[in-house]
Amino acid sequence: TPSTTSPSSTLQGIVPSADHQPLPPRKANYSIAISEILADPPANLSGDANGDGRRDTYEDEFVELHNTGSTPISLAGWRLTDDDSDIATAFRFPSDAVLAPDSYVVLFGGGTPSNFAVPVFVDDGRIGNGLTNSGDRLLLFDSAVDTVLDCSFTSESNLNQSLNRHEERYQPHNLLPGRGLFSPGQAPTEYTSFAIVDPKLNEGQTRDLMITGHYLTGRDTLDATKLQWLSVEPHVAQILSRARIKGLQPGQTRLEAWRDALFLAQKQIGVTTPEPPNEPPRITSKPDTAAFANGYYRYRVQATDPEQNTFEAADGRGGHVAQSFRLHLQPRPQVRIDEVLSDPPPGMRGDANGDGYRHTYEDEFVELHNTGPAPVDLGGWHLSDGDGKAFSFPLYTVLPADGRAVVFGGGTATGPFTFSAGGRIGDGLSNRRDELYLIDPQGLDTLVHLSYNLSRDPNQSLVDQGKTLHSAWPGRAPFSPGAARPLLQSLRPNQHAIHLIRGEKRHLNLLGLYTDGSEYPIDNVATWIPDNTDIATITNGETLNAITSDTVVVHIRQPLWAALRFAPTWHESLF
Repeated sequence: TPSTTSPSSTLQGIVPSADHQPLPPRKANYSIAISEILADPPANLSGDANGDGRRDTYEDEFVELHNTGSTPISLAGWRLTDDDSDIATAFRFPSDAVLAPDSYVVLFGGGTPSNFAVPVFVDDGRIGNGLTNSGDRLLLFDSAVDTVLDCSFTSESNLNQSLNRHEERYQPHNLLPGRGLFSPGQAPTEYTSFAIVDPKLNEGQTRDLMITGHYLTGRDTLDATKLQWLSVEPHVAQILSRARIKGLQPGQTRLEAWRDALFLAQKQIGVTTPEPPNEPPRITSKPDTAAFANGYYRYRVQATDPEQNTFEAADGRGGHVAQSFRLHLQPRPQVRIDEVLSDPPPGMRGDANGDGYRHTYEDEFVELHNTGPAPVDLGGWHLSDGDGKAFSFPLYTVLPADGRAVVFGGGTATGPFTFSAGGRIGDGLSNRRDELYLIDPQGLDTLVHLSYNLSRDPNQSLVDQGKTLHSAWPGRAPFSPGAARPLLQSLRPNQHAIHLIRGEKRHLNLLGLYTDGSEYPIDNVATWIPDNTDIATITNGETLNAITSDTVVVHIRQPLWAALRFAPTWHESLF
């Protein structure tokens, strides 16, 4: 049965339950096992297990066989199905199917699998009558129709990942130290180590706990709320609910992270006393700006400092030092924050920096756009969210007119005007509300200020001074770092002529051409009206139903209202 929900990240582990049953004994003497079962493909493209570019409830289901012995096994004429189907309809392996020693073969429900290093096969659209999410029974027969494997499995509802064979039991694929949602045709990747990120606590401060999982080619940020946390000195720092920690008093404590009986990592952290606030001195006097020609002008500056830290220079004999200067004014740079990604989408869709994995803070970014007619030297300017360490642009970073510069939270910066903040922008952008500043090298002038405040997590970037979602009409896609936001430019019908026979139906849709040159389907932005409903009718606003044999003209109307302040070019057509 199809899945209705999916995990927010491929890093989300699932605790094994009592319904993970031991594997039954084999019925024939073959060194073969069912090593992985995907009965519940995750939602959206993260569930595209067969790699054909789309997610299908049954075609992306798979069963993986593993040769645990040292000699090849010929699978010619073998059959694989579930117990709800007749053996005559079972999938039959072709005559050249061979399972190499310590290797795998994979049977998908259907589709066109691609990019696999081991033999893969496809059924007629489903394995048996389709694998049941909560559990099923798989049968493998050899060419003599003798039972090789009779395997039953059970699973939690909405698992949204495969079951992996481990020590004679099936368990969720990403159960720590497991990683990922499935791995057809290969052994599953496991984390080799875990590391707790120092929360940097002040006395009385509360922070979210973070932990990373490391594997041979990278690392992931794990869902800390799925783990058990311990502070060895709870009077120094206290563990709160949902993986939060509070600093109670100055001192040291050791943090430990566990997953049931599995110890993951530990880290010694400190709680410090925050520095007292310091406000800058204030000039309280106002100058007299009128003076007579050929006369004298005197102005005594008066200032106060809340912390009484004001200094003055004097030689003790009535002499005071002063400084005179000329102030040269120049036009203010026309730089703005054009796009902010504070909440990278889950899964690989959130890999904004293109380094091959999605990271909560490293894939966050801020994009600057020079809208003025002259280049702007950003060298030494600081980008910050007001907390944490500010990012400083390298010297001689000259952004050309209409140029864009992108600062990612981390990762490896590639391409011109692309930078890495070393792990986070400030202390990491808050998904729903935060403030951003671009400050001059001396810290005296704010060139750009942007704030945003949302009612829910956006799962995409923000544009229009933090007020608009990137994909909102007339936009498209979750983000576009380093490039202008693609906007809808024109609309046209997907077909210019439709030929139907009586009783046939056809779904009508539109295509939208965007400013980046790409064309994508657009849903529910037009009204389709046949001129003769005795010949054809429209149902659900977009399905053409042929009633009798004749020619009908379908008019397309554009139901856009003035409040959108946007009207794409309309290419009208008749059908």
